[in-house]
Amino acid sequence: IRKCWKFWLFQWKLPRKPISVLVVRSLLFLILLAPLAIPVYYGLRIWRIDNFLDASIVALSNNELVTAWRTAYAAHLMEPDDIEILRALRNASEKADHPRSIEWSLKLVGHPEVTAADRLRFVELAVDRGEGELAEQQLDQLERKGASRTKTDYLRLLLTISRGQAAKTEALALARTILKRGSATLETYRLYWNLCLDPRDPALAKEGMSNLRKTAK
Repeated sequence: IRKCWKFWLFQWKLPRKPISVLVVRSLLFLILLAPLAIPVYYGLRIWRIDNFLDASIVALSNNELVTAWRTAYAAHLMEPDDIEILRALRNASEKADHPRSIEWSLKLVGHPEVTAADRLRFVELAVDRGEGELAEQQLDQLERKGASRTKTDYLRLLLTISRGQAAKTEALALARTILKRGSATLETYRLYWNLCLDPRDPALAKEGMSNLRKTAK
């Protein structure tokens, strides 16, 4: 064994080394590099995720909607629980009117770091997409947690109006209450005026025009 070992070591000094020596040398080289491989891999991965996220934000600001949601989605596939990536995906898919925008927005509002602003935006999106039950759930949470009254009042009125003509009486009563309470935004006033100036219900036109003139002063 000793002679074989010496002979094998001798072959390392030869100009033309045998395959066995080359294989062993390559393996030793890989073993030495192994501790560096993992941090390098993760560093490159983080760099790529950040690039996708930045590209999505820039594309959205340039109104390049397809590029915006594709790059946000690519980042999301690599880092599915990052809240900033979820927001970018929500923003891009919502503006691009992507059919999965509700799905991604719902994942965002389920994140531990979700903000009231995220929930408010989800309610408006859910109403727009005809997902009244989902909107109701998030709006209830916002109201229980004491979110901005002016914003939740507006969304509550918007949600009520979205139920159609059958809920008009309820929506009108709610709008009057909000206006009387003094928590109405301009958007809330517009919803109220639209309710009053509905050509299918001309009896309310006088009330709507009176309030419109009063507000315009």
